[in-house]
Amino acid sequence: MDEKFQQLMLTLAAESQIFLYIANYAIVGNLLLLVLALVYEKKLNSITISFFVICLSLTMSRLLSPLLYEIASGPTVLHKFAWYGGWILINVFCIWFIYYMHWLQKLRATQLSMVTSLSFIAMSLIQAIDFIDRATLQSNFFADAYQILIAVVNLCSLPLSAYFWLVEIRKRQLIYTGA
Repeated sequence: MDEKFQQLMLTLAAESQIFLYIANYAIVGNLLLLVLALVYEKKLNSITISFFVICLSLTMSRLLSPLLYEIASGPTVLHKFAWYGGWILINVFCIWFIYYMHWLQKLRATQLSMVTSLSFIAMSLIQAIDFIDRATLQSNFFADAYQILIAVVNLCSLPLSAYFWLVEIRKRQLIYTGA
């Protein structure tokens, strides 16, 4: 690999604060979007469900990270599986919760709820690929990409969520005016 790229990876190591800043940005930003959506929408709908699930996911990940990291520090593949499997279970739970709330309330899925679900699927795939790479193949080929991709998905979720919410608002306005 290129030496500058490896230097960048060292800068973004676990002791770096950038991942903590990204996590705080995501939590505060998505919580703000949830509050704004609840005030603007004034009801439980696909938008508010999506924002709630995003906030729930970020909170669960913040709370469970130390536990999963402690378990994953063990020597066996099963310990490593706890890390990756734990994240995949959180993502699957979030997808199920979005689906269940839409089914329960008989709501149609908005683009925001579909993009949110797709981001959870993407993160699960990234987790699975990295587990196969590290624990099974033991190549660590995907290790750098894993760290960057998870951060990118989390970082992009806030502006994408806001964008798809605004698209939904615009779509409703056009339908209301008959345009």
